[in-house]
Amino acid sequence: MANILFTAVSNAAFTKERFADSYTEGFMNALARNGNNVLYLQNNDYIDTPYTSDLKKDINEHILVNEVKEFKPDLIITFNNSFPGSRILRETNCPVLVYPADIPHFWSSPEFISEYKERYYFLDATDTITNDIKAKFNITDERIIPFGPATDLRAEPIEQDLNISFIGSIGNYVDYMMDYFKKIHWMNLPIEEKNNIKDSFFNQFEKWQENKFQLFDFDFPYMDNKRSYSETTSRLVLLLTCKQRFEVLSQLTDFGLKVFGHVPSWINTMPYNYNILKSLDYNLSVSLEHSTYNYNRSKISLNLPHGQPTDGFSWRVCDILASNAVLLSNRKKDLVKLLDGYVDLPMYESAAEARDLAEKLLKDDVWRKELSLASQQMVNEKCRFETYFKGVEETIKGVALLQPASGKQRKLEPTKTFFSKTITKKSTSFKNKIRYKIWKHLDKVLRKKGIIS
Repeated sequence: MANILFTAVSNAAFTKERFADSYTEGFMNALARNGNNVLYLQNNDYIDTPYTSDLKKDINEHILVNEVKEFKPDLIITFNNSFPGSRILRETNCPVLVYPADIPHFWSSPEFISEYKERYYFLDATDTITNDIKAKFNITDERIIPFGPATDLRAEPIEQDLNISFIGSIGNYVDYMMDYFKKIHWMNLPIEEKNNIKDSFFNQFEKWQENKFQLFDFDFPYMDNKRSYSETTSRLVLLLTCKQRFEVLSQLTDFGLKVFGHVPSWINTMPYNYNILKSLDYNLSVSLEHSTYNYNRSKISLNLPHGQPTDGFSWRVCDILASNAVLLSNRKKDLVKLLDGYVDLPMYESAAEARDLAEKLLKDDVWRKELSLASQQMVNEKCRFETYFKGVEETIKGVALLQPASGKQRKLEPTKTFFSKTITKKSTSFKNKIRYKIWKHLDKVLRKKGIIS
């Protein structure tokens, strides 16, 4: 049995209730099911941006770190090297295992890897990402652990009342860039300079697309609140994603398409194709439970292109393959390899081909059933999280992930790590007043000793 600290930024940051992504939820479920205790830090609660480990001003790092130390982790699993603050690594000594959800220049705090390199291991998600990890951080093969596609989703006997579904984003999250070019328009600058700024941006954009593993280093003249190169690069990846996804979805709206995701971003498609907005379902679909329901009720569910330059594919792919839906995805080398010997799953290489395949699949119930059953068999034999735990055990000595008993999992709620903003003199309960006095005294002592500032 191992105590595992699990840290990640959730993509479901837009919901009132805090949800883990269905993939991280399934990962933690599998760890607990196999005898491990899991403490989950959902880093949206603690940090201002996914690209650093800088804490929100209301978070007391001393209390947060003490919670972690009391848990006594045997292993830290972190997605994209995301940590709330810098002290967790400094005040623990266990191994750190990075799951590369994205390419490394989207990761948080790469300096931690250099400082604590002897503690770090990396899961091998795709060849292209692993090669980039090795090159950027000078990592040897002994620190790389095989870890392929996985899901904890299961097929459920649900009436298939949806023809085609898509759960996710369209990727139109580039507001600050659009605002920037609007600002340039309204500024009292020579027309020639305005055009030069715009042309320079797109020349650099086209050059960057030749090697998207590099950071986009355009300087954005006259921008007041400049973003990091990592954030700008990630937004440009999404810009490419948006263009490709919009093209595919526009071909499928008349087939009974339903899309689920961040509602405001889907609403923004209205001026360009109002039929995509017409396909929107306001029901929330972010958790493993949501995905289980919506994929199993779909005859076809989509995986759409992404601007990241990898051979791999989205977490949703294995979720769909494990369900009663048939996956309709853009062609990816790793997906073809994964399905080899199980099923010849149709894949598209253009928006028009996606439409043609969707039409054929909807007309043939028997073919869809055959594809779905074969996909489920492949997932059960190759894509369960437990499949990869043995490799982690063999590489990180002393960490046992596969035990016969069940473990426990809990999320560390941010109210336990907020300082005086959530516990104030105005709190009505006697207990909270005592807690406030204790914490106020502790804050004074720690600041006097220079432990916190």
